[in-house]
Amino acid sequence: MDEQAPLTEAAAPARVEEQPTQPIAEQPPTPQALLQQALNQLGALTLGLAEQRQVLTERERNYRSLGAELDSRRVKIEIDEAACARLQGAAEALQMLVGGAE
Repeated sequence: MDEQAPLTEAAAPARVEEQPTQPIAEQPPTPQALLQQALNQLGALTLGLAEQRQVLTERERNYRSLGAELDSRRVKIEIDEAACARLQGAAEALQMLVGGAE
């Protein structure tokens, strides 16, 4: 066989013929596609709302916890003030007793 023999059609690389491209006219979306798109958007919005609700619930829980802590501290301050007033009164009474005994 001759090494320079021309290639047969089967062995030759395929040539791609370029055909002029024509823009494909877009079909309007079907009602099912529009419905699916609306459902997808609704699902995304629902997930967003659920996440926001969760954040809001956590913030509300923190707010209530802080409110309870403040109330507890106010009560403790009132108790401490009352105890301080009692001790101050007792100290004054002792001073009068000690001063009156002299």
